[in-house]
Amino acid sequence: MSQTVGLLKDTALGYVVSYLELLQSGRGLANLNHLLIQTFLVVALVYLVVTASLSALARHLEARSARSAR
Repeated sequence: MSQTVGLLKDTALGYVVSYLELLQSGRGLANLNHLLIQTFLVVALVYLVVTASLSALARHLEARSARSAR
């Protein structure tokens, strides 16, 4: 149970840090190239790819853990 709570806290911290840094980088790039919509579409795509990859990895590890527990 303590590992679950720690994971929840770490996930929230990772979300805040990485999401805000990604948006800040997007703002800087948008100010530089004056392509606001295109820049934030790429930022959103990067965010979705990273989160989808991490979710797939978590599902894979969970399934592997469940198989080894049997």
